[in-house]
Amino acid sequence: FALEIIYFVAGPIYGELKVWLKLRRQIFVSRRTAQAAVCAAAVLIVCLVPWSTRVEIPAVVESERLQAVFPIRAARIETRHVRHGDVVRAGDLLLTLSSPDIEQEIERSRISLRLARLQYSRRIADPMDRESSLILESTISALLAKLEGLKQELAELKIVAPFDGRIVQIDPDLTPGRWVSPRDQIAVISGGTSTVAKGYVAESDVWRIAERTKALFVPDHPMRGSIPVVVSQIAASGAARIEIADLASTNGGRIAVTLDERRNAVPANAQYLVHF
Repeated sequence: FALEIIYFVAGPIYGELKVWLKLRRQIFVSRRTAQAAVCAAAVLIVCLVPWSTRVEIPAVVESERLQAVFPIRAARIETRHVRHGDVVRAGDLLLTLSSPDIEQEIERSRISLRLARLQYSRRIADPMDRESSLILESTISALLAKLEGLKQELAELKIVAPFDGRIVQIDPDLTPGRWVSPRDQIAVISGGTSTVAKGYVAESDVWRIAERTKALFVPDHPMRGSIPVVVSQIAASGAARIEIADLASTNGGRIAVTLDERRNAVPANAQYLVHF
């Protein structure tokens, strides 16, 4: 093999290069050399220049005013008042919750308040109560403030719509008797008529776009037309997790993610949030 390569491949090439070296002055001034150099440079340019100016960003279109609703504290569901697609007004009941702990604490505070008021009302007849009247007044004020706070907590168990809109997403398992925590999303409400697009651009492409860059949102649904959009904001740093669940690979999206111990979608490569 070595002999074949040396005598039949390397040898002729070496001999040819020696001839080129001797005739270098004639070669470099010839028209054919110039044509070959131009062709080689053109091929090099075609291979190296990124001719495509298209940047594809997986994105979704949603209402400009979109808000997820969560319970303020752990509680038990009593009544569900809305369904998916319902139109709601600001202040309309979405869910009624109850908390036995708060109710028991309210009852205990009411009993303590009645006892304190009873002692305060007989302070004239009882010398001991008369001496501790200032303490009783302070106790009554503290119990009244505590009751007011507990009633406020009880009122917060009524989950209401924050603004006029439509229920675009709601947990189907919201049945009476189930317990929910502040981390459980109750519903998503969409309000207003304007829409925005949000997506994530890969770090390798983020330098190719800028604010006020015109773009085109192409829906996955083939019967829906494309929507002209404009880049309005680009995140200054990469996203720690993918907030738009539909874009994550775990949900069939195009952005490769891994799930951490809290089930957050962490992107495999740096991704920057873009608003249109």
